[in-house]
Amino acid sequence: MPLGLCKNGPGQQPTPVQLYAFFLIVCVLALFLRGAVLAVLTEAAGWSPRIAIFFAIASAAIVNFVGLAFFVFPHKSREPPRRSAGVFLQSV
Repeated sequence: MPLGLCKNGPGQQPTPVQLYAFFLIVCVLALFLRGAVLAVLTEAAGWSPRIAIFFAIASAAIVNFVGLAFFVFPHKSREPPRRSAGVFLQSV
């Protein structure tokens, strides 16, 4: 579980309340990042707000995706990702 925040014990699933809390934390961090990127690009870099908002939204979307995919709702299998790496190397 993410950062050892789940105190249910090893191998146990987090409760729905814990999942909602992790989801809320990731979303709030993405919201703050979007505001920071927008402020830096418009104030410090002097970009147009119409252009800067696209980069701010993209950064928040990336943080949401990575945070939710890997920390809030991780893949349940314990198998190492060797098979997917082998498939990738064979396709190249």
